[in-house]
Amino acid sequence: MTASITDLASDVEGIYREIDGKIDALRSATGLGCPPGCGRCCWHPDVVATVVEVIPFALEVWEQGREEFILELLEEKAEKEDSVCVAFRPDPDDLDKGRCEWYPQRPLMCRLFGFAARRGKQNRIEVAPCRILKDHDPGPY
Repeated sequence: MTASITDLASDVEGIYREIDGKIDALRSATGLGCPPGCGRCCWHPDVVATVVEVIPFALEVWEQGREEFILELLEEKAEKEDSVCVAFRPDPDDLDKGRCEWYPQRPLMCRLFGFAARRGKQNRIEVAPCRILKDHDPGPY
């Protein structure tokens, strides 16, 4: 039996709900989290997502009949070598701020921004926040 794209999107969204619950618990317990309206991560071209991660996004775009619009945006961005995420809508007054047009359908990497970690010199896991997080609220870091 093959799964439909709608079934796959539903499965991925269910996984995302579970992950979002864990992120909310971590945020509550630690105070870690991105400043409101921050979208600086959306300007980096090296953020990758798997095909499975973007199924909810692709289905939503298709259901809204906006696939041609997205294709045109992608072509424009390629021509201009523009690295801003196709789903990000920057605030015209402050390009570091903005919003994701498809926030509920965003891929896993976007959900995990603000919660990066690395192994330190003593091989212990430590938080690895971006500069904006450290500048915004240095306390938790």
